[in-house]
Amino acid sequence: MKFFFLGLVEFERPKAYNQSSRDALEADATVVSLNQKSPYYYEIGMIISDLTKDSELPYLLSRAFKNRYREILEKSLNWRRKDFSVYTSKLTVKEKKLFELGYRSIVDFDRWRKDRTLKIDQPSIIGKKRKFNEISQ
Repeated sequence: MKFFFLGLVEFERPKAYNQSSRDALEADATVVSLNQKSPYYYEIGMIISDLTKDSELPYLLSRAFKNRYREILEKSLNWRRKDFSVYTSKLTVKEKKLFELGYRSIVDFDRWRKDRTLKIDQPSIIGKKRKFNEISQ
């Protein structure tokens, strides 16, 4: 990087961040396979925006993540099939973690809801009456 900042080498933007890729993200970020472009698409994009002084790229990445975030949570909380590898194959590393957390939380919730043997009882201390002693003066 030192040579880049000294102007001794040029930086060529990767194809994953060229104008056609940006247009695809703008059109519908949820259908783009970001994992195919890079498993760390957002992180690398932020580095590229710093290197190239591209002030538009962080906003594009943010909008794309917001759109994909909504779909990822929706799918993870409503997915009932065991195999979700086809869907998660297009997600970045962070997006996969988000999907797995959502999926695990709904599986745990369903398990808790179906478990009829678990009964929440009133704590024993709540049912007892207390007697207060008068304070002698």
